[in-house]
Amino acid sequence: MDINFTGINNIISETNQKISEKLGQESKSYLKNVSLTMNLNDVENKDLFEFKQALQNSTNYCRKKCLNKKQPDKLNIYCENITEIENKNKESYSSFDVNGTTLLLDEDGVLPIFTYIAKLTKKISQNTNLPDNDRKAAEFINNKIQEEAARYFDMNA
Repeated sequence: MDINFTGINNIISETNQKISEKLGQESKSYLKNVSLTMNLNDVENKDLFEFKQALQNSTNYCRKKCLNKKQPDKLNIYCENITEIENKNKESYSSFDVNGTTLLLDEDGVLPIFTYIAKLTKKISQNTNLPDNDRKAAEFINNKIQEEAARYFDMNA
């Protein structure tokens, strides 16, 4: 999929981080929330069409819940990541919301929407015409999708 940036506009990113330590232990927790909001349209590369196509190929739940009915061109991708480091062991888990609906990568039926978001965030992260904060937010989401996909495929191999 090739994304034309005349087909995506009004990108807004927001990142929040929090670090907590357990007293008397070698343990830290990192919480990072990243949100990307944009408008898709069908100029040239049909970004909105491809988003809707990914939803159509996903589960009923995705089709019903992940499309903003009032503003179907609006796409909000939210990622929350928790990384815990305890005694040199590191565990990281992410959750994702698409237009306010939480999606877990726990079944094949959600793969089309995760694949679309991975491709979209990769393209955004590589577009040097966009502000660094938007590119970094997209790169973070893309990396977390890749981590969750690897975990999903390892568990289902």
